[in-house]
Amino acid sequence: MKQGKGLSSGKGLSSGKGLSSSKGLSSGRGGLSSQSVFKAKKRAIKAKSDTQKGIDVELHKIYSEMDSREHMFCTGCGTSVSLEHSHLIPRSKRRDLVAVADNITFHCHDCHLCWEHGSLDEMSKMLDFNNNMNYIKEVDPKYYQLLTLTK
Repeated sequence: MKQGKGLSSGKGLSSGKGLSSSKGLSSGRGGLSSQSVFKAKKRAIKAKSDTQKGIDVELHKIYSEMDSREHMFCTGCGTSVSLEHSHLIPRSKRRDLVAVADNITFHCHDCHLCWEHGSLDEMSKMLDFNNNMNYIKEVDPKYYQLLTLTK
């Protein structure tokens, strides 16, 4: 790099050695120094509320009951590989349904991703699509409308 053109060492970047030490990022060899500019704020971790502890206990019970079934399979495609607990109505949308067994099913990893992030067309190819949508329509008509209008 020519010294007269481009970024000079006087502007915060060195001539080919990475970021300059005047800004606290260079070790002289082009890497980050031991004194990083990015300092994490120390925050106290909040204790779980009694309500959240109760929800966690109930959810653990439901998961345990589901996991003790003799025949576990993905309700979206039928496989028995890479199964995950999947909320039909997301936890973020309805906190009151987090620990409701009817709102939880088994999906394999791929079906779980499809259910959470796929388009309505992609979701409609899942074996349990109609059952899931009927459940959602019955339990949360507003979320059902949101799903059918936006996906």
